[in-house]
Amino acid sequence: VTDIRMPVMDGMSLIKSMHLYYPRVRKIITSGYADFEYARSAMHYDVDEYLLKPIASEELKRVLTRIKTLIDHERSAFKENMKGSPNPGGNPEEIVQLVQSFMRANFQQDLSMEQIARSFNFNASYLSKIFTKYAEEPPSKYLTSLRINEAKYLLTHHPNLTIKEVGERVGYPDQFYFSRIFKQVTGCTPKEFQK
Repeated sequence: VTDIRMPVMDGMSLIKSMHLYYPRVRKIITSGYADFEYARSAMHYDVDEYLLKPIASEELKRVLTRIKTLIDHERSAFKENMKGSPNPGGNPEEIVQLVQSFMRANFQQDLSMEQIARSFNFNASYLSKIFTKYAEEPPSKYLTSLRINEAKYLLTHHPNLTIKEVGERVGYPDQFYFSRIFKQVTGCTPKEFQK
């Protein structure tokens, strides 16, 4: 639970860091009315709730109860899926959600389907197959989308960063390769997008 305006680190920076490094942590933003638009822009970092101050105790209780239920469900699914037996007894859709969370947390790194599968104790081809079925896109396309969306955010909100620095921050250490992928996805180069 975070406010928007805080000393040392503001709420937006905290939410973004949690999204990148601890994606399974549930997030709630509280703020005054004046910060509503600012807080709403954080929603693409998987914020679960936005609470307007002053917060009624019943409203807070309702939100925390809902999130506790979600966490309990996730823990049960995680324990089941970590048994590592890719068979119909598991829940493939929940496995895919866990893999998506893992990719959101690690997209800055050099990821391959083999590495991801190893982390979840699954066969790479099996994992790729169920990911494509339930996410309706291949894992590679999902990873590219994560990286390019973050690149667009950095290019928009951190114009002081060079194109190379942006590429490195989103998992593309080769600037020319980054620019080529960015143009394939968006139709323009990172420099053109920045303008």
